[in-house]
Parts: sequence; structure tokens; C-alpha cells
Amino acid sequence: MIKAKQYIEEHYSEKIVLKNLADQLFVNADYLSSVFKKDVGVGFNDYLRQYRMTIAQQLIRSGECSIEQAAEKVGYLDPKHFSKSFKKTLGVSPAEYRKFYRKL
Repeated sequence: MIKAKQYIEEHYSEKIVLKNLADQLFVNADYLSSVFKKDVGVGFNDYLRQYRMTIAQQLIRSGECSIEQAAEKVGYLDPKHFSKSFKKTLGVSPAEYRKFYRKL
């Protein structure tokens, strides 16, 4: 799991598919999925989304890029999909999140 998590941390801005990662680690995708969830506590896709949203939060708070740019930097090509994932993870839209941190 250390190598799987390290891969996510190094490649979060790219398209990451469980099957491709499993192939790189020379394990079966179903096995990787099962062990990942058991060891990490959440499924692979949820972990990847949460990791990306952590980075996105940092980018949005810093003000160094637009929401669309933040979405692209964390691996989302569709800003609407990014906004849905952001809201699902954090309970607020990226715009609401940015507005809150601009007030601080």
C-alpha cells in the first residue's frame, strides 16, 4: 500500500486507473482494491478523490490559480465534474470555499 499511495501522491494530476496501477505493482486489480480498502480504510477511488481535493483546497486557499486551473492541476479535465467532487468531499462548492477563505 505504501507504493500505491506514493504513486497517487506523485501522479495525482494524471489519469489514474486502478487496473493500470495494479499492473505496475504486479498484482491483480481486485486484490489491490480489496487490500487497499482494508489497509487504508477507504476505497481506492475515494482515497484518490480525497487526496486530490486536499491539494485543490491548498491551491484555492493560496489564490494562486482559478478554480478551473486548480481542477486541471489535480487531474480533472471537466470543471463541472471537479465542482461536484469537491462539494461531495467538502460539503461546499469550490467557489463557496474560496469566498470563505478570502474573508479570513
